[in-house]
Amino acid sequence: MTIKDIAKLAGVSVSTVSKVMNQKDSSISQKTRERVLQIARSCNYSPYAAFISQHLKYFHAKLLIRENSLLFGSVMKGLLSEAQSKGYTVSLSMIPKSDPEIESLFSELEKSRIDLILWERSAKAGERAEDSFQKKLSALQLPSVPFFSDDERSFHMDLSHISYGLTESYHRNHFEKTACVLDPEKNYPGFIEGYREYLFDHRLPIPKDLIYDKNRPELLDELIEKSVSAVLCPDSGTAIRIYQRAAALHYQIPSELSICTLNHGSELPSLFPDINFYELPAEEFGRFILREALRQLEDGDKILHSFSPSFVKSRQSRRPVSAAKRECEICIVGSINIDNYLNVSTLPVSGKTVSSSSQNIYPGGKGTNEAIGAAKLGHRVSLIGNVGRDRESHLIYDTLRKYHVQLRGVSRCPEKQTGRAHIIVDPRGESLISILSGANSSLSAALVREKEELFRRSSFSLVCTEIPMDAVLEACRLSQKYGGKTILKPSSCGELPAELLRYIDILIPNLNELNEICPGFGSMQEKAQYFLDKNIPIVIVTLGSRGCFLKTKDCEKSYPAIDIPSVDSTGAGDAFISALASYLLYGYDLDRSIRIAGFAAGISTSRSGCVPSLADRNTLETYISQREPSLLSLEGSCPEKPKP
Repeated sequence: MTIKDIAKLAGVSVSTVSKVMNQKDSSISQKTRERVLQIARSCNYSPYAAFISQHLKYFHAKLLIRENSLLFGSVMKGLLSEAQSKGYTVSLSMIPKSDPEIESLFSELEKSRIDLILWERSAKAGERAEDSFQKKLSALQLPSVPFFSDDERSFHMDLSHISYGLTESYHRNHFEKTACVLDPEKNYPGFIEGYREYLFDHRLPIPKDLIYDKNRPELLDELIEKSVSAVLCPDSGTAIRIYQRAAALHYQIPSELSICTLNHGSELPSLFPDINFYELPAEEFGRFILREALRQLEDGDKILHSFSPSFVKSRQSRRPVSAAKRECEICIVGSINIDNYLNVSTLPVSGKTVSSSSQNIYPGGKGTNEAIGAAKLGHRVSLIGNVGRDRESHLIYDTLRKYHVQLRGVSRCPEKQTGRAHIIVDPRGESLISILSGANSSLSAALVREKEELFRRSSFSLVCTEIPMDAVLEACRLSQKYGGKTILKPSSCGELPAELLRYIDILIPNLNELNEICPGFGSMQEKAQYFLDKNIPIVIVTLGSRGCFLKTKDCEKSYPAIDIPSVDSTGAGDAFISALASYLLYGYDLDRSIRIAGFAAGISTSRSGCVPSLADRNTLETYISQREPSLLSLEGSCPEKPKP
């Protein structure tokens, strides 16, 4: 005997029987109430017996959910917890996909004592199996309410307030183009409406071309072409696929493309920490479903189907990064090599052969070294340069990716091999270097112009001359065009073109390079003054174990090197330059930045190979705090366009 049978015998609705059984019958006549109780007593209806003896409420709901249902997890926890707290029973079944399985399910339901059916509506309305399921559900003549649908009779979470708040959060953090990507096979009521409402309220154009209802393979390419900086995607599966595609193309998430999605209490935020997950109040929604389902029996259709949570900033797993902070970037333009190290007892001279007992291979080149150096010191870095289409290029890409260097500026040249450097190092750390330019010689001004977007976002550009001079000139010109500061390392070149000098803010040669770019007689100080007279504001000459020399219009100063055993001095200049730019960006003045850069250069000589010896920020500052703690006393901020 079920509540439906009692209702049929008494000639009343199931809702009326439920009200009598649950002592919520003030609106029901005494005559009707007694008739229902008499029939329940005569049929030995167990909820009636419990009602008489223990005054306990009885309610049995059947929960029918889909495969991969959102009810698993926190929603289910909330629903079951609410039912348990009221002494009610909820049982669970999966909605089958085939007709025989559907027949079996409903045969079981007809024999069960069920008061209400809660069922998950499919987004694939119109399919044969779905139509068959709904027809049989209707024929069952039991109270039933769907959920997770935009149907007005369905229990659903109205996401309009949340999508409104997320859109506002990204807009206030200066994300100029935020796209909305939907999955047409899933229901997220109100999400697109909240997105549009925020744009309308703030008199912003509603971009139809940035609203996608399909996750096509070429979707990311379209987002990139339209310079989209953030993606709102309610379906976490779709968001993860976009993330994986972007990561495969070497995009840095979330700095280059911020992806925001919704979570229902899953562990996904810990698996994908770079995605911004908004945690829905799923458990509260589950409680809401159960409470309102009970009212279904009491008040018929007079129930609240829509759960409308407010937007809460703290529910985001990570906040959108403001455009001001994203502007603190460094763009490096320079050589990319594979370094082949040979350790020898003494450096070779003409007519003398030396042998080596060890060989090591590392990614190198001034572009690579400076990019990784700045990245390890905590900055967002992009690199512009060429590699070949060979095995060595895979090592380059893997290493740069490991240190989160943005690789959109790195190109493969099928007709060239990756550049190579053969480096011979003696026990004192002194070295001889011979370079095969390879793909570095193919970096042209036109290729640099294709990467112009990278200069627009950069506060500093670090450029070296181990690439063709027209590419050097174009890089320096673009840096100045977008208000960035340019540091030039003049390596493997003769005199610098006059046109180039007007784009340089800081010139950093070593003593040999200074003599090459400024040939003729004269002291180091006089040659540095020559470049000041050419309107280069700052000249720093690195002197190896003797430190460095600074000359500006108002200052001339020598800085000693730090006292540390040297194993390999090959990349000390690259470590110096990347640290100098990094700490100027952190807000330190020029004097302090040079001193910090001196520590970075010294540490880099303590190990073999440039990339392995580059210090990260924690290592560098820990070392400085032990040797000269006052040097780090300035807690620098990150100005938009720091001036040396």
